[in-house]
This record gives sequence, C-alpha cells and structure tokens, in this order.
Amino acid sequence: MFLEELLHPDANSFKAAVNRELAGYVFLHRILDEWALLNLAVGEPWRRQGIATALLNHMMRLARIKHFYRITLEVSEKNPSAMALYKKFGFHQIGRRPCYYQYNQADALVMELLLGEKAPG
Repeated sequence: MFLEELLHPDANSFKAAVNRELAGYVFLHRILDEWALLNLAVGEPWRRQGIATALLNHMMRLARIKHFYRITLEVSEKNPSAMALYKKFGFHQIGRRPCYYQYNQADALVMELLLGEKAPG
C-alpha cells in the first residue's frame, strides 16, 4: 500500500539525508489546491537536530510556489512533540478523529495551516 501511495500522481515526497543516509522524509498528497501531510518522520539518531523543521520549511516553500492555500494533517494526541512543532509553524486544530490510531486507541487531532486565499472557482 505504501508504494502504491508513493507512486500516485498526486503524491509528493522529499527526504533529508545526513552523510548520504536517510535521516527523515515527508510524504504529502495533493487534493485540488491543498496538501494533506500524510507522514513526517525523522530517524531516532537525528531527532532534535532541526531535520523536521527543515523538512517543514521546504514543504511550506513548495506549497507557496505551487499556490496551495492550505495544508492539513492528523497528529496523535499522544505526541506532544509533534503537536508543538506543528503549532510553531502556525498549524491549529480544526477537528478530532476519535480512536484514529488503532495501535494505542489515541485520537487524531486534525490540524490545518492556511497559506493564503482559496482561488475562486
């Protein structure tokens, strides 16, 4: 399933490497004129070194270049580090999906970042 999603024409992904080793990645899906952030991951050895911040900065630059008006994501209510990072970038909560994560029964907080005005039409 992951490969199928990665190869989808509306998918976009990019990575961060340290010494040619994968340190982190972002996986996005375009929905009309917005992006859904499906996955942002940083490997354990590279956490707290600014990799996630760099990936999010790159994602936001690309979104503005592509004239996307918003980015949405889901984050576990049990992941305060990720929630804090997204809030630092201006994401705010717009909803909740109860028991979204089956492995720990955690709710997903639905967050969005508005980048500009939605194009008319």
